[in-house]
Amino acid sequence: MFKAKIIFNIQFTFFLFLILGFSLGTPNYSTAGEEQPVLTYNWIPQFYGKLKGETKLLYTRSFARSMLRFVDIDDDGDDDLFVGKADGRIAFFHNQGSTATPFFKLITEDLVVIHEGVDKQSNAILIQTILDVGNNAAPEFVDIDNDGDFDLLIGSKDGHIFHYENRGNKLSPRFFRKTPIYMGLKFGGNSVPRLADVNGDRTYDLLVGTGSGKIHIFFNSGMTQEAVFCQAFKVSDPPDKRCKFQPELVADIAPQADAVPELVDWDQDKDLDLVVGKSNGKINYYLNTGDNFAPLWSLKSRHFQFIDVGGSAAPTFHDLNQDGFSELFLGTSSSKIIYYENHEILLDLLRKISAIQLVKIDMSASFEKVLSQACSQLRGLPECLVPLAVAFGVPEGTKIDRMVELYPFILRPDLSIKSNSDNTADFAEVSSNSIKSEADTSKQQNSVVNANIQDDNKENPENAVTQADQATAAGESETEKDVIKEKIEKLTSQGIITRNQLWLSSRNFLKIENLIGSDRHSFLTSGDWNQDGRIDILLGSRSGKIFAFENIAAKNIATFTKIKIKENCLKCIKISLL
Repeated sequence: MFKAKIIFNIQFTFFLFLILGFSLGTPNYSTAGEEQPVLTYNWIPQFYGKLKGETKLLYTRSFARSMLRFVDIDDDGDDDLFVGKADGRIAFFHNQGSTATPFFKLITEDLVVIHEGVDKQSNAILIQTILDVGNNAAPEFVDIDNDGDFDLLIGSKDGHIFHYENRGNKLSPRFFRKTPIYMGLKFGGNSVPRLADVNGDRTYDLLVGTGSGKIHIFFNSGMTQEAVFCQAFKVSDPPDKRCKFQPELVADIAPQADAVPELVDWDQDKDLDLVVGKSNGKINYYLNTGDNFAPLWSLKSRHFQFIDVGGSAAPTFHDLNQDGFSELFLGTSSSKIIYYENHEILLDLLRKISAIQLVKIDMSASFEKVLSQACSQLRGLPECLVPLAVAFGVPEGTKIDRMVELYPFILRPDLSIKSNSDNTADFAEVSSNSIKSEADTSKQQNSVVNANIQDDNKENPENAVTQADQATAAGESETEKDVIKEKIEKLTSQGIITRNQLWLSSRNFLKIENLIGSDRHSFLTSGDWNQDGRIDILLGSRSGKIFAFENIAAKNIATFTKIKIKENCLKCIKISLL
């Protein structure tokens, strides 16, 4: 039989399978009257295991409604990962790989922070505790006080934004709770804060998505060392004399709810565009048609990239491979995080040509410069046109005489982007038709040139026709080039053409293989923790407590396989032998 002997009140929130580190060597025996030795144990949560030879995240709680933020929290040169979850807590994954080949390993499901409190004598004390905002934690890391390390802001289900100040340093952060209601800002529910300098004044501005579907922006009225975000106020009676910006409504995704905003320079024009995850699992895309000093976000798509994750889409853009084009990570209503790798179109196509050494190409250069650098590695013009045409999928038999004629086969319109122009048709066909339609115009433009040539060559009639044909061809060439460029520039300005190319890479970025543990289930582990030769039982619970049951039956009678739990009550559990 088994007797409930000890209750370990170890606050790991929920114990699954454990690595039991016994600090036991040779057993210590004591005689009557002597104090019994105290057994000590080292409990380490085991999250990972091998499955078919591959390391998987086997033992973890739910990661539903994941909100991802990448940040180099330990200043080791690569970005680590924090994940806010539906349970109101934040998980931490340490990057144990490198910038080139990151490997994110789960360290804790429950980030620990520090709160101020008082003891029984009313003395001020510091309490180390698990960060818990109730439900739907939405973290954001930013150096809001400009002291060289990352502070933490967290949205929550109740609509508050919690502020934790980093009083450690950039090598070893320590987050102290400063306020549960940042700047006195309250929202209807499911607040999601995002911070970036969107008006070029070198201070962070605050963008907040809400459960109602509205997205608000609060421009920073303070300084880099002390931010000031003001609620709507009367100019004659501001809540803070420093208030100079009124909050603004950026967008409203109604009838959808739970707006999750993310800022990214999607069209590579040096200002921040806006994507918003929605409760139906789709994403809105807003093109910044303003600039770095006066943003103006215009809705371009209600079904961005035709992505649909089923529910609660939470987008995060992060340049994982450091190629200048951000990858997309999507939290969902389930625990699976979807990962889209961004294969920049031009470089992706150039990889098809073995003679090109991509390491010698400036990845950050403009589209035209990258193409020019590639051409120079292929013996320059016109020799480079043939291999480039093959790589870019130019139909066989199509004549390519100039580099610009390759553009339509590289830059294709994003059909998920709304446009009021007719330029979203197949661009190769449009460019071909446009060249034909401009032929008459080019001939008219070249008529003056032809007349001048004829006058100049009256004395040499043999060369007159040849020179006139060359001038006409040159004029048509320039006109065709201008037409193609004009259309590309128009489509680019509308956000319809970019160099981004999202490819689904994984539907389970964190490699979660099995979710265990809930309010109704506990998991057992066994071991002879008191070294009496009998197998004992440890029972994990949602509460964070571990219940230990000592086997006091005769040796070789009770075994682990013969134990049956009769009642799933953690405090009144009954165990009998089969």
